[in-house]
Amino acid sequence: LEEGIVIGAGMALVNATKELDQAIGAEKDINVRFGLETLKQAVLRPAKQVIENTGENADVIIERVCNSNKSYMGYNAASGRITNLMAEGVIDPHKVVRCALEYAVSVMGLFLITSAVVAEEKDEKNEKRN
Repeated sequence: LEEGIVIGAGMALVNATKELDQAIGAEKDINVRFGLETLKQAVLRPAKQVIENTGENADVIIERVCNSNKSYMGYNAASGRITNLMAEGVIDPHKVVRCALEYAVSVMGLFLITSAVVAEEKDEKNEKRN
């Protein structure tokens, strides 16, 4: 309620890639262009995962959604159709989408400016017992 709603299932981020495409096309610096391309792939990942979970080809569906000139159109995984997600109630809180993107970019920025990353290795033996 605080910031409103956007279409769900990652489709608001898919629509945002149209702006990224324009920025990529206008950018002269190859390093910045690479960064923008990487950001685009990351932004598309949530929608791709939703679509792949239905067994459909994510690249084909995302291309169809991107070719639609209506920002409220997207893929409804429940019905398997590209439709008006707002009218069908497939929505996400804007603040959740915005914060997730901001935090992901922030963490990636830390990875880029540090020389090392410490991560915890997943122990599959202990996971099965719990």
